[in-house]
Formats: sequence, structure tokens, C-alpha cells
Amino acid sequence: MKKEFLKDLCLSRGSEEVRNFLSLHDENLTLEKVWQLMDSAWDSLDCDNTKLDLDKINKFYQHPVWILNALFIEQHDLSMQHRWSIAKWIDGNKDSIKHIIDYGGGMGVLAKTVASQNRNFCVDIYEPYPNEIALAYVTNNPEIRYINKLEKIIMIVLSAPMYSNM
Repeated sequence: MKKEFLKDLCLSRGSEEVRNFLSLHDENLTLEKVWQLMDSAWDSLDCDNTKLDLDKINKFYQHPVWILNALFIEQHDLSMQHRWSIAKWIDGNKDSIKHIIDYGGGMGVLAKTVASQNRNFCVDIYEPYPNEIALAYVTNNPEIRYINKLEKIIMIVLSAPMYSNM
């Protein structure tokens, strides 16, 4: 997986808001800083985990912080080690796994990692709020698609936990 592809995609297809956000926060980024930026986006949109407002949730998941998060993950060795471990485990159990869903898969980093380990897997990303960059990011991977409802029996569900706003 070429690490610069997502960044190039963001710079070429991203809105001015995305480009500005990335330029402000691209240097010296840490995991804790990404979490802080997620919290800030959550707060700035007046989201509340006790009062479901789908419009606010949609805006939150369209926020450029999620693109920054994906860029960070692709550069963060420990995050990628975890994703490669998951992909290798799935590949090691390929005889009993035919279909995979990446629940809340965001930009598709985990799905692309799994698919690159074994191109015979179909990986659906269950993501109600995919943005244009996320859709373009997996365009060259016909084994990956975004869905917003479950259409069949799923063999394995992946979920990279996000605890920042719980």
C-alpha cells in the first residue's frame, strides 16, 4: 500500500476545508493529538452521545479529522502492525471465511490492508457516512465496496475501536 496515495488523493480531490485542515495539522502529529482533534470536532458540532442527532453525527463523520486520522494510521507503525496482524489472522483462516465486513470502516485503511493480504476476500465497509475521498481511495480495489445496510450473512466483522467520544 503506497503511503502517499491517500495524501495525494486528499490534496487533489479534497475541498479547500480538507486541504486547509490537513496543512494545519500535518506536522508532528501524535495519536493523542488526533484524539484531541476528534474531540474538538465533536464539540464544535455540538454532538452529544446522550442525544442522537443524525445530522450532527453525519457532519462529524464528514469532518476532515477523519481523513487526517487515516493519514496518521498509515504512517503510524503500531496502528499498521495491528491491522497487518488482523489481515494475517484472517488469511490464516481463509478456508472458513468467505466474506468480511469492516464495521464503521471510515476511510478503508483496514479493509485495504485485509484485501492486500488476500485478493480473494470480499470486504464490505459498513459506513453510513463515507466521504468522496474515502470512496475514491478504494476505487482500484474491486473486492472492496462501501455499503450502508447488511445484505447477506457475514462471516467475520472487523471493527477498529474508536473510544474518543464515548
